Amino acid sequence: MRPDLRLLASTLFLASGMAAASPATDYATAFPLDTHGTGDAFRIEATPALYAHGKPDANLRDMVVVNSLGVEVPLAPLAPAPAVAHPYHLQARLLPVPGEASERDGTGHIRRSSDGSVQIDLGSGELAAKPPRHWIIDARRAISAERITIDKLDGTDVQLELAVDASNDLQHWDERAGDVTVTSIARGDDAVDSRSIQLSGDPARYYRLRVVGGDVPWDVEHTPGVTVEGSFIDAGDQRMAAFQWVEVSGKADADHGFVYELPATLPVGAVQVKLAEANGAARVQLSSRGATDAWTPLGDVTATTVGGKGDAATITTIGGKSTPNTLRIEDTRLHALRLVSTPALQQAPTLRIAFTPDRFAFLAQGPGPYRVLVGSYAARRGDSPVDAALDKLRLDKGPDWQPPLATLGTAAVAAGEAALQPAKVPFDWTKPLLWGVLVLGALLVIGMAVSLLRSAKGEDKA
Repeated sequence: MRPDLRLLASTLFLASGMAAASPATDYATAFPLDTHGTGDAFRIEATPALYAHGKPDANLRDMVVVNSLGVEVPLAPLAPAPAVAHPYHLQARLLPVPGEASERDGTGHIRRSSDGSVQIDLGSGELAAKPPRHWIIDARRAISAERITIDKLDGTDVQLELAVDASNDLQHWDERAGDVTVTSIARGDDAVDSRSIQLSGDPARYYRLRVVGGDVPWDVEHTPGVTVEGSFIDAGDQRMAAFQWVEVSGKADADHGFVYELPATLPVGAVQVKLAEANGAARVQLSSRGATDAWTPLGDVTATTVGGKGDAATITTIGGKSTPNTLRIEDTRLHALRLVSTPALQQAPTLRIAFTPDRFAFLAQGPGPYRVLVGSYAARRGDSPVDAALDKLRLDKGPDWQPPLATLGTAAVAAGEAALQPAKVPFDWTKPLLWGVLVLGALLVIGMAVSLLRSAKGEDKA
């Protein structure tokens, strides 16, 4: 490890209040880590086996990393990798917006269809006399537009003052550019060609061009095309790529449904349902529960099989919205699922469970190899600002650098089941001893009283 990072790692020990050593007796299970080489920091991605050996309600706070000396090293959750921006290029047509008189008379309308595409009713009469001065571009998805270029019209000069607005619902508009001059004049050596509008701002699907000066040199029937350039972030695709999938089998229950036990309490993000019967169709309802919770409705979806081939109906949160065969759910940690259907199914469908694994980063402090210790009734990992060390590494390795993956080996027993049980409270001898002293004192008092009585009787006889 580099000297500056070694110093920072040592500071992290003091900041997080970590003990000098983490005895394996505090944790039930140990996993060897293969770092595949040397480095300053590494990341860990949780597997079903790791979740299974942790205490369910601890959410992997009962997990530490130790070096070969048994000393705990700085460990903290790793923030998700930054979303990747993809370049976007679209050629589209300007869509005319009905004039104010058409909208006022109810003869012109603009609306969105179910897939978000723009539908425009231009009204009647007015457009022939007075062409619209507002035009819409449908980018077909939310993008960060950087440039809009109006195609050149052959033989037509253009000189306009334009403003550009952006919206995601065609109702609320945010100005992105104002009083931009667009000019295209063909005059030999004095030709001017400036047809691009520079933009910035948050992602939006719809962009509106407003004519604020000059006359539009085209009509509704001969609208120029435009080129839209920018970028987009597909969080759904990125999240899908991060999914890990496990397949689980169901068992029939007393209420004509099927129960599926997951291999551990997992942070589930999607569930795929595939029917077992050929040529079948059913409306499937899923319920879920954590390690100890009651059943909670999760959602429903249609699953089908035709010709022996089944489409995987999916319940998921990908992209944050519902799509065909897809129902949005909230990310949650689930331990089991219950399935019922209409009509009732004779065989349990197959469920594929997708989860986004928790990610951690640790600093390679001290000699390797390193181990993960996990599963404890009482021990909990302290907070450690590993991000500060990672930010320092990114100064050298680049802003998009991520710690290399250290893979988990086969689980081995550390302290075993005893680490998952409450500590036995030693028997408190204080009360028994106190009562013993009191009883002994009482007996002594009684003995002394009897002795005095006997002495008194002897004196009376004398």
